[in-house]
Amino acid sequence: LLREMNHRVKNLFAVANGVIALSARSATTPKELALSAQARLNALSRAHELILPRHTGDETRAVDLAELVRMILTPYDHGDQHVAVTGPGLECGPSTSTSLALLLHEFATNSVKYGALSDPEGQISISWEVRDDVITVFWNEKSGMQRQTNNEKGFGSFLVEATVRSLDAKFDQAWHGAGLSIQL
Repeated sequence: LLREMNHRVKNLFAVANGVIALSARSATTPKELALSAQARLNALSRAHELILPRHTGDETRAVDLAELVRMILTPYDHGDQHVAVTGPGLECGPSTSTSLALLLHEFATNSVKYGALSDPEGQISISWEVRDDVITVFWNEKSGMQRQTNNEKGFGSFLVEATVRSLDAKFDQAWHGAGLSIQL
């Protein structure tokens, strides 16, 4: 539990550092930097609230997958085509949306630290399709910067593996010259 908590706290600092770095790229004054960072951190807070189960009587609120993905990635989106989200309308129940939010947040955190979100020119595309009642989610990163892959398994890897198992899903990840591709 302490290792998990330590990892989560380190990830929060990494996300905060990423938010500040992204905000600083476009800010010309300290006030602009503060407003931009606050807006991104508020978006993270809204994404967190979006995935919390909301019970009204016996009903549980479903979450639109596109809304969930956009909320999680809003703090990293510069508004200039760095983040693309596409897919058919799809609603997720609380358990699935929480699991997907954990995965997407982990992917985004890793991207801020090592991937396309650490590159001002980097791009991320998240899409999904439904075939024969199977939902496939694609996370693709494209960056002009060279990445060094780390084959060590940290807590994030174990979180991904456990979450993928809880979804009864398959997970494939591949590094290529231009970035990272994930298929869930």
